[in-house]
Amino acid sequence: MVRVTKTIDRWLERSTPLPVVLLAVALLILIGFLDFVTSVEVIFGFFYLVPICLIAWKFGVRPGLAMAFAAALTWSLLDALEHPELSFGTILWNIAMQCGVFSVVAATMASLQTLSSERARTNAELEKALEEVNRLSGMLPICAWCKKIRDDDGTWHVLEEYLQSHSEADFTHSICPDCMQREMGGRRVHGGNTGGS
Repeated sequence: MVRVTKTIDRWLERSTPLPVVLLAVALLILIGFLDFVTSVEVIFGFFYLVPICLIAWKFGVRPGLAMAFAAALTWSLLDALEHPELSFGTILWNIAMQCGVFSVVAATMASLQTLSSERARTNAELEKALEEVNRLSGMLPICAWCKKIRDDDGTWHVLEEYLQSHSEADFTHSICPDCMQREMGGRRVHGGNTGGS
């Protein structure tokens, strides 16, 4: 069942609006026709949810509500044709009740699609962050002389710039005692003893 759902979801993501709308309308007509030609004892209410879910998933809550109204209207009018004794008030009541139920399904489906899209976006961001972490935790090609780092495109970057753009690190600069000794030869800098004595 999960595989079927994922297949439908991928098709809906890749499809342009027109085929989805045509499919939903065709399904609504087919379900209405089957509902009309079968006996009164056979209930088709569940099947009306299919085109509603397709539209709500692909286009969101408002188009889903429009399809919910169309499905409720179809079902109620067919019910009125099968039961000519129903009063106009009863028909309106049935339309309202079925529209209410179908609208809840449409709104729920649209919300689930939004959550699914947000989850997919979050997963993509997490995968990208994990790639960055893996890149920083793996081996980095670094120049033995100038200490620049080569990225995946072959471009060389100053060490500090590369690490700042690929991590949360900020840099301050100071001079280690070994470099101070080598460069300054133990001379005093700003009144302090740099030679370590």
